[in-house]
Amino acid sequence: ANIAFEEKGGTPAYMAPEQVAGEPLSCRTDIYSLGIVMYEMLTESLPYTAKIPGNSENARKKRQKNIMQQQLEAPPPRPAQRHVDQNPLMAGAIERCLHKNPEERYPDVEEIVETFAAWEKPVPSAADAPDSSA
Repeated sequence: ANIAFEEKGGTPAYMAPEQVAGEPLSCRTDIYSLGIVMYEMLTESLPYTAKIPGNSENARKKRQKNIMQQQLEAPPPRPAQRHVDQNPLMAGAIERCLHKNPEERYPDVEEIVETFAAWEKPVPSAADAPDSSA
């Protein structure tokens, strides 16, 4: 696949696959990047990294290209692989944001907000149920 970093610019660790490939961008491109940020907040690591040693410009470019190749081809590691104590709803939201296919991501940020609003609602416990013995 064509990697368009040199032409388009951007931070490789946060670029959506369609951005890496030089394809048209949409709000779902930003949702992918938001998914990367949420992944990083939950796991304290980025989903894609490149362990290419050195501080030279050549080494930096190799790292960037490797990360962009992963953005195009590698499935993101599930948050549970890097962070055991997590909310399944949060992990599911992150995974949906990080789909390679933009059509599989949330269509807009409002839907992400609705997902998290549902997460915040307390789940009634048996102790909260009305007493039916009366």
